[in-house]
Order: sequence, then structure tokens, then C-alpha cells
Amino acid sequence: MAPTSPLPHPALPAPLMALYDQRLAYAEINADLTARFISDNIGRVCPSLQLPWAEPLPQWEFFLGLEAMLADVQHGRLPEFIIEEVNIMGDDEQVIYLSFGLYPLDTAATPHGLLLTIENVTPVSQLKQKLVQERNQLRLAKLALADANAELKNLNQLKSLFLAFAVHDLRTPLTAVRGYSDILQRHLKDGDERTIKSLNIIASQSELLERLVHDVLDVEAIRQGKLSIHPQRQDLAAVLGYALPALNPLVAIKQITLTYHLPAEPLWCAVDAARVHQIMHNLVRNSAHFTPAGGRIDITAVPEGDWAHITVRDTGIGIPAAQLPYVFQLFYEATAKASTGGRGTGIGLYIVQMLVQLHHGRVSIESEEGVGTTIHLWLPCNYQE
Repeated sequence: MAPTSPLPHPALPAPLMALYDQRLAYAEINADLTARFISDNIGRVCPSLQLPWAEPLPQWEFFLGLEAMLADVQHGRLPEFIIEEVNIMGDDEQVIYLSFGLYPLDTAATPHGLLLTIENVTPVSQLKQKLVQERNQLRLAKLALADANAELKNLNQLKSLFLAFAVHDLRTPLTAVRGYSDILQRHLKDGDERTIKSLNIIASQSELLERLVHDVLDVEAIRQGKLSIHPQRQDLAAVLGYALPALNPLVAIKQITLTYHLPAEPLWCAVDAARVHQIMHNLVRNSAHFTPAGGRIDITAVPEGDWAHITVRDTGIGIPAAQLPYVFQLFYEATAKASTGGRGTGIGLYIVQMLVQLHHGRVSIESEEGVGTTIHLWLPCNYQE
């Protein structure tokens, strides 16, 4: 074996010298490609590497078949020749990565001698390998996400198609039920009380079901960003004066009193009258759901600066304070036991909030258990004709 030579640059700082000592070894190679000197840190750079120093470089397994490349470096046709990241198995069964470099020496003579460097690049190579693996995992994740998005888009289209068919199929029998119930109500005005009450229930429940169908369509439109309103400048007090009496059958069936107080002067606002009717219907329906028989629902509308302030106050069972921040969320249903003994749909107040926001307004709620609930709406208005 060729004699060893100490590492150069003894003036390097100690930490850098230690790193250099563990990462980079070298050997001087004669013109006949046999080793002349070997740095004495070779065992620290690659402790498990057994190199055939007594044999010429072309006989080393790392340089087999590379005689032409070695000759090009020796004769100055190549400035250097590098073999990067050769992996070998260490004594502890851990993979070690080494890079070999060949550079010309003794350039006054031809062929030149060579400087052989052996660098332990394990940390860098492991990091590269990890980055490649993570990049591949990310690529696979992107492909999986694209497939999932495509599937979700397809499912969303199927859902929309299902809703369209379902609504169409529901509207036909609902129209028939409402039509025939109206006919019976007109022709049986003098019928017995039980029959008249039953007809009123059929009519009100069919109207409720029709409203639910429209609510489902509105939720779908909100999710797709397609819900729209068509506001016009009109008297909000007149709009409410037309909409609120139509809600009496909704509360009469539960024996709840509905009262409302509207300003005598016009309350000019840019509103969609049909959507205002829908807002009030959902609010009254929600209040009636949590108000026992004999209770009250009071509605007021007053000008308040540049706003119209609408208040819907009931004498229902109230909502726990901890649940108030969530009542406008989609499909959220308060755990307080409804006066009907059943559960709501969890979409009425959500739609109210969306419609109020589309009017550039705001909505809030306050409630006390055992006392009742009050919902406040503010819609922007202009009181000057």
C-alpha cells in the first residue's frame, strides 16, 4: 500500500478542519495509474471502503471500463473526471455515498499524474433522495387529488341532476294537493269543524313542503355561488304589509298569535320583494317551531338611520347561549326541544343570513331560555323619495 500523507491546510479553523477530515480524502496517482501517496484520513472518510491501492486505477471496480476517460485526463484532453454518488454498504448495514474526482497532476510531463479525491457525500445524497421521494409522493398526491376533484365534480353534477329531477317530481303532486285542497276549502266552508281543520292542515303543510323544496334549491344555488336577488326600490313597509298576513295560517295551526307593527310612512329600500317574503316566512316558521301553543310572535319594522331595522320576537323556549353563534350555520339544529316535538331542517336561518347578506344587510340573534328569542335584521335604506 502507498504511504499516507497528512491533510494539507493546517491553518484551517478546528471545526472546519474536523469536517474536512471526515468528509474528504485524497491520493496522488502516478502516471502509470498506481497510488503514490494517500491521505491519512481515508479510514475516517470511508471506514468500510476497501480500495485496492496496490493495483492501477483501471482495475478498481469504480473505474472498470473507463480507461479512455482516464487517458483523456492524463493527456490534458479533459480538465477533470468525476463519478458522483457511488453507493456502498457500510459495516453497520447503512448505505454510504461517495463521489470520486480525478484531476491532472505533474502537468510538465505527459501523461500526467492524477489527484484522486474521495468525498463522503452521504448527508447530501440522503437529502436528495428524500427530496426525490417527497417530490414523487407530492406528485402522486396531486394526481390523487385531481382524481378526487374530478370524482367530486362528477358527484356534484349528479347531485344537481338528482335535485332537479326530485324537485320536478315533487312539484307535480304538490300542485295537485294544493289545488284540490283549495277547491275543497271553497266548497266546504260550511262543513263540520273537523273537516275544515283537516283541510287547513293539508293546505298549510303542502305550502310548507313547497317552501322546503325551494329552500333546498336555494342551498344548492348558494353552494354553487349562483344564488341571486333582483332588488328594486320600493316601500319595504308595503312589502311586509303584503307578506306578513299570508303567514297567519303558518302560526294558526299551532294556535300562536302573530302580530306586526309597521311604520305609517314609506320605508324606501332596494329589496327583492319575493326574497323578503321568503326571509319572513323562514323566520316565522323557525319561531313557530320553538314556540308552544298560546305563545306570540311579534314583528316590528322601524327606520334606524340609513337602515330598516326588522325585529322578530317570540315567546318560545329559547336557545342555549352556547349554541347562539352557530344557529345560522347550514344544517345546524339547536338541541333545545322544539315545541313540535320534532326537528327542523337546519337550513331556514342559513338561507335567511345569505339573503340578508345579498341585500348588503346584517342579521343577529339573542335568546334566553324559557323567555324567548329575538332576531334582528338590518337592511340598507334611503328614506328620501
